[in-house]
Amino acid sequence: MADNLEGQSRLSEQLQLLDQFGYSNIERFVGVGQHSNKNMRNRTIRILETIAAALTTGNPGEVFAAAFDSRNTLTLVLAKNDCVTDEDNRAVRRLFNAITAPETQDAYDVLPFLLSRCGRNMEKRVTKMHDAVTAFSHDLDMVLRDYQPLDSIEDEFPKSEVYREKKYGGKRISSTQMMRDLLADITRTARDFNSQSLSAKDLYEDLAVYIPILKRSRLLRSLSEATDSMDLDRELELERLKHRLEKVSQYYYGINSLIRYARRYFPQGINHRWVGAISGTGGTTIVLDDDYLEAVSRALGSRPSEDTLATLRTEFPKVEEMWRSRRSVKTKLHAEIQIVLDLSSPLDTLDHEHQQSIGCGKRSCLCCTLWIRAYNRTFDTQWLTSASHGGADATWAFTGCSYARAKVEGKRSAIDKAVMRGVETRLSNTLDSLFPDQGRPSDEADSESEMWWSSGAASRVMSRARGKYEDDVS
Repeated sequence: MADNLEGQSRLSEQLQLLDQFGYSNIERFVGVGQHSNKNMRNRTIRILETIAAALTTGNPGEVFAAAFDSRNTLTLVLAKNDCVTDEDNRAVRRLFNAITAPETQDAYDVLPFLLSRCGRNMEKRVTKMHDAVTAFSHDLDMVLRDYQPLDSIEDEFPKSEVYREKKYGGKRISSTQMMRDLLADITRTARDFNSQSLSAKDLYEDLAVYIPILKRSRLLRSLSEATDSMDLDRELELERLKHRLEKVSQYYYGINSLIRYARRYFPQGINHRWVGAISGTGGTTIVLDDDYLEAVSRALGSRPSEDTLATLRTEFPKVEEMWRSRRSVKTKLHAEIQIVLDLSSPLDTLDHEHQQSIGCGKRSCLCCTLWIRAYNRTFDTQWLTSASHGGADATWAFTGCSYARAKVEGKRSAIDKAVMRGVETRLSNTLDSLFPDQGRPSDEADSESEMWWSSGAASRVMSRARGKYEDDVS
């Protein structure tokens, strides 16, 4: 018990440091468990992602995940990284009723449910897209300096006839002018969108018209193909724009695909269940050290040098304030991990020769990425989520050794240990990069850091959580 709590406390502290230092191991087009999934975003995983998104309210920290259990009758398996509520159950039924109703023609007919359930999340996505489109608009003149448009407006903006007719009434305009107008229409509509307003349905449908035109535009496609010659900031800005356009589109075109999928594969209704109870995980409340410099010292293996302290003050002026405001960390078993554990057993009959897709309401965190990859290597499975933002999430909880296929190494899950090693390596590399003049710790300093975690000092930090921890794992 003490070993589990010690390890969870140490992991949460290290993840919080990575998060405070802005770590994000973003790998474009890389899905969890695969080398690359640019061409692997198959229909099944997109459907599952849409289901998870359609249940997401936008409440802080809330994540849903979904997968198919094909062992007997095809069943949708759902998970949430928190307690499932009665409202969650009602939302599932309402969603399935909305997408399978005979009168439902397309996503527009499902928008009333989405706006009532997911309005907050939809607003978040629209706001982020607005910011990305606005940034792109500000840089448009610079982008156009190196761009040679074609004479044909249709070649520049494929499948935009309806928009052009409504906007210009047959008047000839330049592709540059149309791009400016299109970006202005998107930013204006996004700015006006409010999920609780009477115009919300129509405004979201307007966005569903504008966004594909921008995504298909020759300018955006040419920029995507020229990333090798871009500086990193410009490339990241472009990826951010494309990602945020896609996230807003999901609540319309993803729903359209879900409607067609449900009618084809679930003509008699959608069988579903939530994951079963999973005991023995590291779910608890961790209270981190009050002084973030103590955590930095343990990570460095020695006290911060004057140069390191100066860098902390200048590059991370708010880190002390943010650390103290987030000292209390409630760890939980993340939704995609729950799916894997629920659908895995020593004698399971799932077809592991093919990808086992998991759809998530948001991209997987660093620890979920490390855990699923280690699980796949250990048990020769092919679990896959579509993407990882690579960010450190201090709420990530160990799975422990109580699940059916757990492989134990020194009283700890071998998969959990792989996560610990991965996080420690990334934290060490991050610190080396941020504080190159700090120098590497000596073996003695390393030993002192290890001793802290096994000493009474560590126990005092962790004892604040012990009562809650025992309740969670009993």
